Amino acid sequence: MENIQQSEEYAEIAQKVIEDHEELHWLTEVSIGYVVSDKEKKGESNTTFADCNKVKDLYKFCCPYDVIIRVYEPNAYNLTDKKKYILMHHELLHIGQKNGNIVLNNHDLQDFKEIIKEYGVEWMEE
Repeated sequence: MENIQQSEEYAEIAQKVIEDHEELHWLTEVSIGYVVSDKEKKGESNTTFADCNKVKDLYKFCCPYDVIIRVYEPNAYNLTDKKKYILMHHELLHIGQKNGNIVLNNHDLQDFKEIIKEYGVEWMEE
């Protein structure tokens, strides 16, 4: 069974990312939960370090968040502070708005373009 705990570390990192990127300042109005999981998650071709999930309306009565960012600690345990910062930046870029509602943006070229433009193609290799 997956063990999940709140993470002050990733909440603080995300807050710094939001402060550093003016285009993300609107996220201060969004209730975001940051958690770490003891689950190791792998996709078809790569390791998953984190994911971003919108809280379904059904669970709003018992969950105070609009969105939860979950970090898979077995995969992310040895990331440097810089890589954790970039990871949070990437995850925060998934959060969007449409007609006043919170939506999740898929992985798209704009997201990757912004990360690559700011941190370089081989940011994970550093």
